[in-house]
Amino acid sequence: MHQLGEFSHNSFLDLSRKYGKILLVHLAKSPWVIISSPDIAREIMKTHDNEFPNRPVLTAANVFFYGYTDVSFAPNSEYWRQVRKLFVQELLNVRRIRSFKYVSEEEMALVIENISCSCSSQTPVNLSEIVLTFTNNLVCRCSISAKSEEGNSRFGELSREVVTLMSTFSFQDFSPALGWIDSLTGLRKKVRSVYQEIDTYFEKVMEEHVSKSQQDDSKKDFLDLLHGQVEYNISRDNIKALLMDIFVGGTETAHGVVDGGTYEEATSNEESTRRGKKSGGNKVPCERGGYSSNGVLKDV
Repeated sequence: MHQLGEFSHNSFLDLSRKYGKILLVHLAKSPWVIISSPDIAREIMKTHDNEFPNRPVLTAANVFFYGYTDVSFAPNSEYWRQVRKLFVQELLNVRRIRSFKYVSEEEMALVIENISCSCSSQTPVNLSEIVLTFTNNLVCRCSISAKSEEGNSRFGELSREVVTLMSTFSFQDFSPALGWIDSLTGLRKKVRSVYQEIDTYFEKVMEEHVSKSQQDDSKKDFLDLLHGQVEYNISRDNIKALLMDIFVGGTETAHGVVDGGTYEEATSNEESTRRGKKSGGNKVPCERGGYSSNGVLKDV
């Protein structure tokens, strides 16, 4: 562990250059296999996927995903196969996705309106915040038929906090005997605080769904469908764990794509950077209605 720097991936890269593309590294009591070759990684994750199906045991993930009862972190078992089948058949099928088309159109119209208003008032556009709100509202409406409270992106922020906390160094994950240090660093308290806020929100939403369940199958959201799956023997906590997969996977992935794409576009070549610096001080006039819907969508 003493060889790890601030950015562990760079440290592992340096070690792989010295010792090879496959490394067995012992971080405290946890053995880690580090793969630094795309071809070898493809063999492990595709060709021999059945031999390497399980996720690492992370304390924060165990809390946020209700004891690894979701799809992402659940071990390879009959339960995992059942909930994965449920996801594919009930949420990711073509008919279900098409039934949510009107939701994406309405939310995209709001995005265009938001950008248009900012353009008219000559104010900067925080694209990351807009996309976070858009994806959060889209996921909320498709999974629980409701936008985030007060129209903000609080749950999207919580999803990002979940990802951050799961990637934060935890002594418990590497050496259980030193797990008490996580209490001193405040990690356990922060994890518990975020978990309680998420759990309270899910409880509220689930109670509302029980009181007013949809009869029309075309109007049912994912939560309605989960409540109706008696054959899978899914508990209340299992439903919350599956909802966490949807929220964290939906909001954080989209946000990462926007940030990564923006950075790549900005640093694609020196000439683009030079032109950007040269014209950075120039203001581009934009009249109300100057952008068409297709134009704004293309820019986004």
